[in-house]
Amino acid sequence: MQGELVAIKIMNESAFRSDEMLGGFRRGVRSMRMVGDSQIDGLVPLIEAYELPPTIVMPFVEGVSLQEAFERRSDLSWETKIRISSRVAEIVSRAHALPSTILHRDLKPSNIMIENFEYQGDFDPVVKVLDFDMSWHKGSKEKDVIFESRDDFGFLSPEQTGASPRYHAQTTKVDSYGFGMTIYFMFGGVAPLANEPLNPTWARSVRRAVSRDYRYDWISAPTKLARIVVKATSFDQAERVDFFRLRNQLNLIEKSIVDPLNVSDSDFWGEELLARIGASVDYVWDDEGSCGHVSSPSGITVSVISNFRDQSIDLKIEYSDSGAMERSGRATILRQRLDMALRELKDAGWQKGVGNVLMGGLVINATISVGDLSLSSPSVSTLSKLYRKFLA
Repeated sequence: MQGELVAIKIMNESAFRSDEMLGGFRRGVRSMRMVGDSQIDGLVPLIEAYELPPTIVMPFVEGVSLQEAFERRSDLSWETKIRISSRVAEIVSRAHALPSTILHRDLKPSNIMIENFEYQGDFDPVVKVLDFDMSWHKGSKEKDVIFESRDDFGFLSPEQTGASPRYHAQTTKVDSYGFGMTIYFMFGGVAPLANEPLNPTWARSVRRAVSRDYRYDWISAPTKLARIVVKATSFDQAERVDFFRLRNQLNLIEKSIVDPLNVSDSDFWGEELLARIGASVDYVWDDEGSCGHVSSPSGITVSVISNFRDQSIDLKIEYSDSGAMERSGRATILRQRLDMALRELKDAGWQKGVGNVLMGGLVINATISVGDLSLSSPSVSTLSKLYRKFLA
C-alpha cells in the first residue's frame, strides 16, 4: 500500500454502540474481500480494514460520484444516463452471480463513481460501484440493521426500514429497489422521498422523469424504462422485478439508443408498433405475456403478440361499429374497409393476412418476421395509417 493513493472510510462512532452495526461492518468487510478476489471490473475492492475504529481502506477512484456529477452538470443527455444505468446494472449483476451472491444493498448516487466524467457533450462513462459496508452474502449470520432515519432514506427498500414477517433483505430485489430509485434520481434530478411508491401518483412521476429531454428514434423506450423503474421500486417485494431482469431491460433500452438500427428483440418491436400508432393514445403492454394493445372509444383495437421462439409479431385488428354507419349499408362498408386493410398490410410486408366481417364489425389477423421490420419501413408506419383511417 506504500506510495499508493487510497480512500479511507471511517464509520460513525455509533457503530461502537450497536452490535448490529458492528456485525454489518464485519459482514461488509468479508463481502469486499470476496469482491477483490473475484476481480470483477467496476467493483472497488478492499485494501485493508480495521475495527478500532471501524475503518475501510480502498483504492482511490479518480472521478466524481453520480451525486456530484449532477450537482456539477445537470444537463447530462438521456443517452449518457441510460449508459450509466446499464453499466451499473451489469456490474452489480456480476456480484449477484458470484457463488457467494453478494448483494450491495446501498445503491444510491453517492456510491456510484464516474471516472471519466466530462463537463461538455456526451461521453461513454467508466463506472465504478463502491461502499459494500451494508452488503450481504451467503453464509452471513449477522443480524440486519433496521434503519429508522437517514438523509438518503428514499433509496432504502421497505425491508431495510421496517421489520417485516413476510419479506427479508437478503434478496436481489433489495438492490432492484435502490437502483430503481437511483435511476429515478438520474433522470428526474430529484431524490426520492421515503416510501414514495405508496403515492398514487408515483408511476406518473416516474414517467414524467424518464421522458424528459428524450429525442431518440425508438418512441417506446421512455415508457419501457418508466415501467421497469416502477416495477423495481414496488413497495411490495413480491411484486418487485428481479435485478437480472432489470439489467436485461436496461441493456435493451441502451441498445435502442446507441445502435437503433440493430434492435432484434421481438418484445421491444411489439411495443414499438403500438407506441407508433398515435402519440395521443396510451397503449397497454404486458411484459409477462409479451403482448399489448391500444384501443379507441370509437371501436378499434389493435393488438400484438410477440413470439420469441420464431422472432415474429402477430397482429390483430378489431373494429366494431359504434352506430355511426347506416345499418342498411354497414356490411358493404365493412367489407370495403376489410379489403382496404388487407391490401395495405400485404403491400407493407405483413404476411398471412386474413379477415372476416361479422356482427357489425370486422377482425383482421396478420404476422410479420422481426427481421423484416425497420423503423422506416412501411410495415411499421402502415399500422398508424390504418388506425387513423378506421377512426375517419
